[in-house]
Amino acid sequence: MKGWAFVEFVPKKVVVLDRCSAREILRRSLESSFFTVLANLGLKGVEVRVEESRALVNGFTVDLESLKAVAEDEEGVYSLSENGLSKLVVAGEHFYRLRRVADNTAPTLEIDGIHMHRIEGTTPWEDAKKKVSLAKVRPSHRVLDTCMGLGYTAIHSVLAGAEVLTVEVDPNVVELASYNPWSWRLSDPRIKVVLGDVREVVEDLEDEAFDRVIHDPPRFSPRTGDLYGKKLYSELYRVLRDGGVLFHYVGSPGRVRGLDLIRGVTKRLAEVGFDVRVLRSAEAVLAFKD
Repeated sequence: MKGWAFVEFVPKKVVVLDRCSAREILRRSLESSFFTVLANLGLKGVEVRVEESRALVNGFTVDLESLKAVAEDEEGVYSLSENGLSKLVVAGEHFYRLRRVADNTAPTLEIDGIHMHRIEGTTPWEDAKKKVSLAKVRPSHRVLDTCMGLGYTAIHSVLAGAEVLTVEVDPNVVELASYNPWSWRLSDPRIKVVLGDVREVVEDLEDEAFDRVIHDPPRFSPRTGDLYGKKLYSELYRVLRDGGVLFHYVGSPGRVRGLDLIRGVTKRLAEVGFDVRVLRSAEAVLAFKD
């Protein structure tokens, strides 16, 4: 192994709040001092006790004025713990945040203002479910999920009965996922999380080790170009079993400039041996190893 390692995914012990849950707490606080509301982005009911100007949410304290700020934040996602209320962002060389997209559903991940999931006409959770379905993941399959992100495709693969090896290059992304209730199933023992660059990780994987590969890389750019390159495609072909399937989400960056990224992807996949089928409506390709 070079430059990568398995990591234990541990969900944070927090309550996650957003505009929807904060508004409900404030509304109910006008009627009662003890009640239950839906929190954790729609996944869990929590007990709330109101005492003067503060609320105890599953035992964690937050003042009502802070909740008003959360209630006015259309896109923010917040964690509440014994350390108080914090917006789920990471600022460093890049700016990361969990972004709320709708009431009671999975958030997207944004890096430097670019969201990592499809959110127009769908939700990140439903989009991941569709991608796993298109990849034809079945019970007993071994799946390589090349770019974990918040882990939604890995989780849906397990829900379909598979075992998953998922790879994430950025520790900041793993950290944010540990706060995201919709990512907490990454702790399932059928999912192995690797922290590393998939371009290096894949070189250490055995031949024909996987039935399916789900390749959903960040948007194509000069920085991410190798994730759409022939060298990586050759390695993905090698680790797939005969009869295996690669699902590759491509997207449509540059479409307004006349750039057809899928055409180039299809050409390179075919050159390394894949039989390729274009899924234009899904902005993706299926590649088969005969």
